[in-house]
Amino acid sequence: MPLPTYIIERKQIYYFRIAVPKSQIPKFGKRQIWQSLRTTDKKTAVKNAAPLISKYAAIFADQPAFDQDLAKQVLAISHAYGFTYRQDSEIAKATNEEAVLQIGPALRALEKNLQPSEVEVDAFGGAVKPAALTMMDALQRYKLYCEDKFMEYSDERERDKRWRPFQQAAKAFTEVLKDVDIFSLKPIDCIKFRTALIAQVKEGKLKPETAQKKIMWLRLIHTKILEIERPELLPSPWDRLSRINGNAGEKGKRPSFSEEEITKVRTMLLDSDASKQVIALNLISMNTGATCKELTHLHKDDIFLDAPIPYISIRPNANRSRVKKNGSRIRDIPLVGHALTEMKKFPNGFSEFCKNNGSEELSRISNELIKGAAKDRTFYSYRHTIADRLRRSGCQDTLKNSIMGHASKGMEMHYGEGYTLENKLEALKKALPEGS
Repeated sequence: MPLPTYIIERKQIYYFRIAVPKSQIPKFGKRQIWQSLRTTDKKTAVKNAAPLISKYAAIFADQPAFDQDLAKQVLAISHAYGFTYRQDSEIAKATNEEAVLQIGPALRALEKNLQPSEVEVDAFGGAVKPAALTMMDALQRYKLYCEDKFMEYSDERERDKRWRPFQQAAKAFTEVLKDVDIFSLKPIDCIKFRTALIAQVKEGKLKPETAQKKIMWLRLIHTKILEIERPELLPSPWDRLSRINGNAGEKGKRPSFSEEEITKVRTMLLDSDASKQVIALNLISMNTGATCKELTHLHKDDIFLDAPIPYISIRPNANRSRVKKNGSRIRDIPLVGHALTEMKKFPNGFSEFCKNNGSEELSRISNELIKGAAKDRTFYSYRHTIADRLRRSGCQDTLKNSIMGHASKGMEMHYGEGYTLENKLEALKKALPEGS
């Protein structure tokens, strides 16, 4: 059985956690309330959490989590007390056995609160029809429930960037299905939305991988809401939806450069009027596979030009609190050929692009330059090109992954373990053509 709402397990210890309504954050001075339940036993945790749930349900009662609508209030209260809300008409249609299973949790919740408010009586008794919920409303609840998912990014702009795809997906859904109640959403509704996306793909308005990701974001939103508020409606209808593929488009991959194209791009860059930092960053990525942000936010302490094997270290630093996924993305990459030559020109990093939107600016400028020499290629194509070169050279996948920052199944290749700089240098020298 899943844990009741507001109870989480960390390192075998159970904790109570509840989000503070926005209006009361100034009062509490924090976004969430955490309290150890001081037990490793699930049943004891549920027992210990009961008074805390009652306490904060009462404190927040005059500031409901979502709005003042009665139907939404009873849903929030049932959520706070840890039972699934059902209208009395639903219970009336159930068998005796099902009715007992449905009423039991509400009765146990009532035992913990012998002086319930009128709204709590409505919640315990199933007196109100469950509120409809649009996808745009669900989006806001998802953000509330998963606040820690976005707060892990210390940079506010980065948080907004991570949040934007969810907003765009919910908006696209609403444009097709209007304000349909997601608690009543059927597979046929999901298919209708998928069909609309496919039409946009065929018209060239949307890339196949973007269309597929919109479905992925909606599935995440919908599933989380059902898990917390209406678990009896699981599984989500999105789970039954087939992937967008075939002529409508399979998940796209940014194409690599051919050897002729990348030589042409290198020559173009060296002869261009672009800034010296733009040229350097492109040539370094060309020989390392490092991404825009991995390079633009390098700190001088990440650049080791005087080491026996010169290299850069991709890791959290004074310029960034994290790199993508951290984990295997934290790595050291030897500098070879043009990458070493260009890095020596900027031993303290890249001041022109070390800022909030620096990586996007570099990408935009670079892509404009690249398309003049190689159509349908981008800065990110350097990364795919290095991966292909390593693969064609006979490099083992685990070593390739160690250079690229990809996870290897069954092996952890980060935090100083795994392949050495000597191993990586040998692989890159073998993979890169002469003159690179």
